[in-house]
Amino acid sequence: MNAISLAPRSPLLQTAHESAAPLFKQPLWQELVPVISTIALGVFYSPVFCFGAAVGVIDCSVHTILSYTLFSNPEQSNKGTYLKELIDTSAFITCVVGPIIEEFLCRGLLLHALKHVATTIFTNRSILLPLGIAMPASTIAAIIISSVIFGMLHLSNDHEGATDQVILCTLGGLTYGVLAESFGITASIGAHIANNSLLISLLKIVHSISPLETSSKPKLSQHAPIRV
Repeated sequence: MNAISLAPRSPLLQTAHESAAPLFKQPLWQELVPVISTIALGVFYSPVFCFGAAVGVIDCSVHTILSYTLFSNPEQSNKGTYLKELIDTSAFITCVVGPIIEEFLCRGLLLHALKHVATTIFTNRSILLPLGIAMPASTIAAIIISSVIFGMLHLSNDHEGATDQVILCTLGGLTYGVLAESFGITASIGAHIANNSLLISLLKIVHSISPLETSSKPKLSQHAPIRV
């Protein structure tokens, strides 16, 4: 999730933001209520959203395990300003607004544009994917390319684990792409919101108990996996 770093702040605005933050900081439970309410409404009113959210929980769990087992230095995401930005930014922005915008851009506009181009290059013969899902080769190619682009968007995040994050986000993009093409964009939005909500909520809860450091020498016990 890269929406929070689209525009750099000026030093003056940064100073004003840091000065005002303690005055307007919500209690954690109040910050998470809109996120939980949004997910509850989505699950209640849309079975497709509910299914996507369930996939998002599984996807988040798998990639959290991968972040600890495949990457040699998982605590490196504490270095830089990205972790602090995630903590300071409203949970509703990072968990709901950001995923919706990214899904409409990456699995909506970008994926459909790539599908249009891919149909002129690849055959329309269906290929059977895991879990019995069949898709045209052109659609699979478009999903892969859009997922790589989605992952690369996270390379600008300010922490030393950005390269690892690109890999994890690319894998996540594949999941969202298959969901969007198989069940509609509502499913991929549900998965993306569920993924971000779990990670951001965990990050904020851990920070509220034991504030995370973002110095050049972070402690492993203070690490929270990042793939948003």
